[in-house]
Amino acid sequence: MPDRTFARLALKGTPHDIGRRHGAAFRARIQDNLAVYLDLFAYYGKLDRDGVRQRARGFIPIIEDFDADLMEEIRGIAAGSDCA
Repeated sequence: MPDRTFARLALKGTPHDIGRRHGAAFRARIQDNLAVYLDLFAYYGKLDRDGVRQRARGFIPIIEDFDADLMEEIRGIAAGSDCA
C-alpha cells in the first residue's frame, strides 16, 4: 500500500533560507505541480507562462503587506526548486 502521508520538514533559519531548503527538498514535486498549473492556465485561461508570471507578480505586494516573511519564504521555495 502506498504511503499517503505528507512529507514534513523541520527547518530553522531565515524565511528565505527555510524556503530555499524546502524548495530543494521537494524540487521534483514542485516542478511537477507547476507544470500541471501552467497547463491548466494555458487551457482554461489562454495564458502562457509569461502571462501567468505577469499576473502572479501583481500578488507580490499583497502578500508582502500581509506577511513579508511569507513572501521571502515563497521566494526561497522558488529559488530552491529552480522555479524562480
